[in-house]
This record gives sequence, C-alpha cells and structure tokens, in this order.
Amino acid sequence: MSQNKVSKTERLLNLISFMLRSRRPVPFAKIAGHVVGYDDEARLDSIEKRFDRDKAELRNMGIPVEYVDGG
Repeated sequence: MSQNKVSKTERLLNLISFMLRSRRPVPFAKIAGHVVGYDDEARLDSIEKRFDRDKAELRNMGIPVEYVDGG
C-alpha cells in the first residue's frame, strides 16, 4: 500500500492506465488497494468517494467511464 500522497493528476492517470489495460469492466474492488492513489490507508468508503469524484472528473474531460452491472 502506498504511504505517500499521490497528486490528483497522477491518480487520474493511474486509473486511466489501469482501466485501459483491462479488456473487461473493472470492479471497484480491483481498483481499491491495487491502483496507486486508491491504495492508501483511508477507509474504504473514503476511497470509493474519491473514485466517484475521479470518475466524474474523467467524464467532464470527455473520457467515457461507464457503469456495468456485474450481475
């Protein structure tokens, strides 16, 4: 787990890179704890809120992020 604070830009780039490498939808559980910027000691609900804000930011930049029901 990361000990140093990661900048928002680096976190967004890490998220984009992680999602682009996957050929399938990526569940949040695979992002939390594995992607730098989402691997800190914060509570899981805090990391999820950070992820939700970052998804909105990516969408605002024109990067499509879709929700896919895993069921």
